[in-house]
Amino acid sequence: AAGVDLAVKAALIFGGGIQLFVEQQEAQSVGYYWTKWGYWAARGAVFSVVYAAVVVLPHTAHRDLLPARPAFFRYAGVLLALYAAGTVAALCIAAGAGWGYCAVALCNGVYYAGYPPLLYGTFLRDYFREGEYELERAYYREMEEAGYFDDTGGNADY
Repeated sequence: AAGVDLAVKAALIFGGGIQLFVEQQEAQSVGYYWTKWGYWAARGAVFSVVYAAVVVLPHTAHRDLLPARPAFFRYAGVLLALYAAGTVAALCIAAGAGWGYCAVALCNGVYYAGYPPLLYGTFLRDYFREGEYELERAYYREMEEAGYFDDTGGNADY
């Protein structure tokens, strides 16, 4: 998906001459806004549809296609909300509403500030937690085999 997104951006920027990442003060026409912000709205709509499908999939007959982890569906729901809000904000900018810039900036800020903790909480927290408990169990077994917890021998004087 990232490769396709990169190819589309490169085609629009280098092939079509559309400034996706900067504002052109001399090109403040309606067509300019709809071309630039229409791309961002279409991109957000595509991602919104994908995340909406992931959120809805557990309620269909195809629920076995995705992992049975509630955290995964919360992850998809949060990203669905962010991409849907970004899509609406981009459409508002394309229609000429200036407040859409603030909404797009807010969505981007929340995405980039919240994505790493969301990713960690969804996929990595259990992985690191399990390793920590396994290490503690290994230390406990080693101490138990050495007789550390016996009342009659080992290091019971401590």
